Amino acid sequence: MSAQSDLESGPAQTGQTLTPNNIYLESMNKVLTCLQSCEVLSCLPESELEHLTTHLITRKYKKNTIIISSGDVTDSVYIIQSGKVKVYRDNEEGRQITFNTLLPGTMFGELAALAGTPRAATVETAEPTVCLVLTKSEFVSMLERNPSVAVSMSRRFAQLVHLMSNHMADIALLDVYGRLTNFLERNVLEIDGKQMVAGFTHQEMANHIGSSREVISRMLGGLKQGGYISSNRDSRAIVLEKKLPPGL
Repeated sequence: MSAQSDLESGPAQTGQTLTPNNIYLESMNKVLTCLQSCEVLSCLPESELEHLTTHLITRKYKKNTIIISSGDVTDSVYIIQSGKVKVYRDNEEGRQITFNTLLPGTMFGELAALAGTPRAATVETAEPTVCLVLTKSEFVSMLERNPSVAVSMSRRFAQLVHLMSNHMADIALLDVYGRLTNFLERNVLEIDGKQMVAGFTHQEMANHIGSSREVISRMLGGLKQGGYISSNRDSRAIVLEKKLPPGL
């Protein structure tokens, strides 16, 4: 890990003076915390995680930066340390269809790296993002040393297949309103005792379900007028006030 990238972001606390060694230790602790939060790597002992940190490269990306393009042949594996990325492809009409939104602690790119196949989708930052990058050779070496990680990866792949199956079924079988309500219900979180959907703009919702921002805004407005949802201005979230109706 390079101390330079952390020097650019400044000390962790206002007024605190950090020596290069302290900056390095702080950086390493952040990386270890990220690796421990990664579902695929969470089964690894700390000694193995510490070993991985010596082979990682930290990359910083601005918002709306493409990290991976669909069709690329690359072999890097990425772990999100901070920020958010979206995974999408463009349909025949050129409309962006978002398959997933990935948050800190999530690994991506591992399947194409292992299979040696072109990237199946484009990955683009939705906000400023920091990724930890591992080469294919180091990733494979880690798997050989730790077969238990393969079990975690199999579980994750099964979850991705389930997610994609639901996504494709929604697009094929449901109208836009049905896809919107499914999206809201699948992404609901309990925050401060309330059912909320947070972290998505109207455009991002539209990209997820294959519609336009204008249509989504109109439908959300109808749900709000009916008292089914409300807006939480502090968290910029949608609050689900009661069960969503089968149609508007």
